[in-house]
Amino acid sequence: MEELVKQMNEMQKIESGKEYNLGELIKDLEKYKDSTILVEFDNGKIPTIFSSWRGSYCELALEYKDEGICCAHDLYIDAFNTNGSIFEGYKGGYYIMDLQTPIHQANYSECGVKINDEYNEYKIIGIKEENGKVIIITRIED
Repeated sequence: MEELVKQMNEMQKIESGKEYNLGELIKDLEKYKDSTILVEFDNGKIPTIFSSWRGSYCELALEYKDEGICCAHDLYIDAFNTNGSIFEGYKGGYYIMDLQTPIHQANYSECGVKINDEYNEYKIIGIKEENGKVIIITRIED
């Protein structure tokens, strides 16, 4: 059964095209794995936990909150531990997340981020260090 789920996940990931993924995030965060440098999204939101993304359950969402803190060490550990983990989709099913899994910014039950009463799909496309913080770079998808 696990092998069938894995094959189905891979087909959906292939169809979604190559995207910045969990493996690249882990690699990019590795230099901060022992650091308490703060992390935030480029829209000012604070990352929290990984979950299955509602837009495509076999992809990841990095959830967010409006205020608080997230340090790079904690995000690195969470990302590292997400590799190979099984997540339940919003309306059911189980999905194995791996290093090739794309990542979106969205909270549980959302397909995107609500800003100014409008939801947009935010794909994570990289990270950068700026003004003493790690910034998660996103791209708004149409």
